[in-house]
Amino acid sequence: MKKYLYTILSCALLLFAATTRVHAENGIKETRNYTICPGDTMRLSTRSVVVSEPIVLYDTLIVASPEEDSIIAYVVNVYPHFEKDEYKRLQKGASYDWQDTTISDPGVYERIYHSVDGCDSIYRLHLTQLIDSAITFTLCDDESITFNGRTYSNAGVYEDILSGDTVYTITIIKHPSREYVQYGVLDRTHPYYWQYTLDGEQKTDTLWSPGRYVYTSQNPETGCNDRWILVLTKDETSFHSIETVTICENEEFNWRNHLGLNRLGVGQTTHYYDRYRTAADQDSIYELILTVKPVLSSVRTIPFCGSIEWNGKTYTESQTIIDTLTSVQFSCDSIVTTILVKGTPVTHRDTISIVGGEVL
Repeated sequence: MKKYLYTILSCALLLFAATTRVHAENGIKETRNYTICPGDTMRLSTRSVVVSEPIVLYDTLIVASPEEDSIIAYVVNVYPHFEKDEYKRLQKGASYDWQDTTISDPGVYERIYHSVDGCDSIYRLHLTQLIDSAITFTLCDDESITFNGRTYSNAGVYEDILSGDTVYTITIIKHPSREYVQYGVLDRTHPYYWQYTLDGEQKTDTLWSPGRYVYTSQNPETGCNDRWILVLTKDETSFHSIETVTICENEEFNWRNHLGLNRLGVGQTTHYYDRYRTAADQDSIYELILTVKPVLSSVRTIPFCGSIEWNGKTYTESQTIIDTLTSVQFSCDSIVTTILVKGTPVTHRDTISIVGGEVL
């Protein structure tokens, strides 16, 4: 009966030698040494073996007589093989020097080197490129924003990477919440009129009691809330308050419940007084020095036939144009009214008789 021995051992060289001696007593006729590259195939008489590391392979040579069958030991050494993957991420517009080549485009690059033993070494570069993106958040003093898992509460410029390939430049702009403090004095016989603007509308509160008054209004420029504070005290002593104000003729003005002062004394400076007696029976005076600047106005009429060009526009019909100009002299708006009047062409025909030689 024929015996077949297929044994594959992967061990150290010292073990190879020991194994060779053991099998030498069991019919190993020959030992052969081979050196191959990783992944190469050893073809034996009865099979093929893909070799990736040093190994001892045994093969049985079959001859006509079983007694003459012999075992051959193949000691297979493997040349070194290198395969290296490198991962690199570039900023936009940057480049990377790799294997004596300057690379600026993302992708997978591969270099294969052949050794003197005929075994290849492979180097791969996996190159990705960061995408730049900018985003701006505008916040109020007491606000914060969470973006990509990070919370920002202070003004500044920050960088964050999203999804591994996008760099966000994050700009945080903070608008401060403004606080305006006014001080007023309340007398015994008069209320205090507190004027302020709430959401674009002028308001007047009539106050009879001293105290601290606060209201919040949204700033239309920043969208943040501003705080207006009035600290109102009671006047028990003699008091003289002087307030100087300059307005234009067309500005509504209210002072201590006196309305329509903008229509009085146009072009002049007028002193107004509001007198009262305090709880301590002391004379007190509020004085207003008010200058009302005039708003100039003019009207002009311009006739035309057919069409007319006025201030860069062409008119073919009668038109009334009102322009508002800033007065250099008074710093108030001036109103100029221009009336364009289109006329109707008139045709007049005369019939006369002349004699020969008469000059007409």
